[in-house]
Amino acid sequence: MNKLFSFLSSIFLAISCFAGDFDFSSPRSTIKHHLAYLQDDNFHPDVAKLALDSTGVSDVAGAKLAIKLKQIFDGTGYRIELEDVPEKALFKDSLKHHRFVIDPKFPELYVYRNDKGDWKYSPQSIARITEIHRSVYPFGTHLLLELFAKNGSDKVFGMYMYQYVGIMVIILICFVVHKVLTYFFDKIMLRFLRSRGLMQQGEKYILPLVRPFSLFLNFLLALVLVPALQLTVELTSFIIIAIKATLPFFWTIIFYRMVDVLSSYFEKVAEKTESTLDDQLVPLLRKALKVFVVIIGILVTLQNLNINVTALLTGLSIGGLAFALASQDMLKNFFGSLMIFIDKPF
Repeated sequence: MNKLFSFLSSIFLAISCFAGDFDFSSPRSTIKHHLAYLQDDNFHPDVAKLALDSTGVSDVAGAKLAIKLKQIFDGTGYRIELEDVPEKALFKDSLKHHRFVIDPKFPELYVYRNDKGDWKYSPQSIARITEIHRSVYPFGTHLLLELFAKNGSDKVFGMYMYQYVGIMVIILICFVVHKVLTYFFDKIMLRFLRSRGLMQQGEKYILPLVRPFSLFLNFLLALVLVPALQLTVELTSFIIIAIKATLPFFWTIIFYRMVDVLSSYFEKVAEKTESTLDDQLVPLLRKALKVFVVIIGILVTLQNLNINVTALLTGLSIGGLAFALASQDMLKNFFGSLMIFIDKPF
């Protein structure tokens, strides 16, 4: 029965395509057409490609490009809200062009109004689809998409079996990579530090960096592999944002601990000088660098959570100026004390 329905549906689509019954009168109708015919229960890439202005491109290549275009949006976790897409046939962007960019992260991908009055994905967009697709699925992960597509089956709790298997495989790979890297770096670092006579400093400062560095690499690996699972847009978006927000946490720990390494070196240098000024400045420098690392880590995390950091910094700058004006006497005393500390007139 399902095969009969699929056969009749294909005939209906072929007749509709021949008769030109599809609507490309606005950006919304074109994007809706492209997405509607690439759904799991309505997968017809040969019809979806009609939304592309693919002059000079074969039917087979056009169908593949239509699939890749949707995979770009799915792999980045970008959900296209059709309610936000213009429905006007004569829509113009801010530059007064008949053009609509779908995803701000990819301004090269847009629909435009051609000479016939139809809205289609532009030839410039079509020329960039393969390149952008490789950037979303790097290191050969795009090959996994074809493998998964050939092994699709019925869904279980809203997901295909290969997606469950893929999630388990990613977790297993990350676990193994973490253990191997941790073991490898521990052995290499211990041998190197022992040969340099820095075993005590290494155990205190260097070896604690191995675990967060290994976790940082594992999260990067997961960030590369997750888009290939082709999960729902909402789930993919959540996972990508969560990973991007977690990555700054690890390198913040790494740099925070590297400040101790740098401070330890400066302390040894300061001990060899006659002046006591540098001995007193090293702890101040350590605290200042740690605060700087933490602030940068927080700002990068907020940016990865899609929070407007520029507006936040602008507000903090205005607040800082108001605080400085209200505390002039305190700042005068602080800088006066600092000058006395440096010049040592007494």
